[in-house]
Amino acid sequence: MYKLPAAVFVGLLAIAGAGILLVAGAGSGSAQGGNATFKLTNKAENAIMVKFFSKKRAHVWPSSSSHENLNDDAQHAFVLACEVGEEICYGGSDTASNRKYWGVGFKGDKACKDCCITCGNNVSHAWSLVDKPHSSGAPAPHKGGPIDPGTVLVPAEE
Repeated sequence: MYKLPAAVFVGLLAIAGAGILLVAGAGSGSAQGGNATFKLTNKAENAIMVKFFSKKRAHVWPSSSSHENLNDDAQHAFVLACEVGEEICYGGSDTASNRKYWGVGFKGDKACKDCCITCGNNVSHAWSLVDKPHSSGAPAPHKGGPIDPGTVLVPAEE
């Protein structure tokens, strides 16, 4: 008398368990894990607040409500876990107003040249962030000492 309801109950549990497994695995198989390392050196007069923005999805590192600080002239490496193939750009400003900015800006809403890398397996690039030169717009000639192998980018002003 109780065998039929027990068998139906066990069958329903098996079906529900399979459905839960399908739902749990649905979003995890499509994104392959990779990383991208941004090596940033602050050569500007003021500290720079930095974030990193995915161009593929609505994702910001470290988060939409926090940022990294470049408050010295040491090179800082930011290793980001990302989806292989997604393009990630850095953006920074010396104030939250974003008037003087580097890369895509502190809010991620500016255009940039050479401020993005594509996520992969141990991908990295280095940049030196400098203040805008006061004269011709060209960087000053090198006067000895080590040359920073990274790209030198000048902030834009609105």
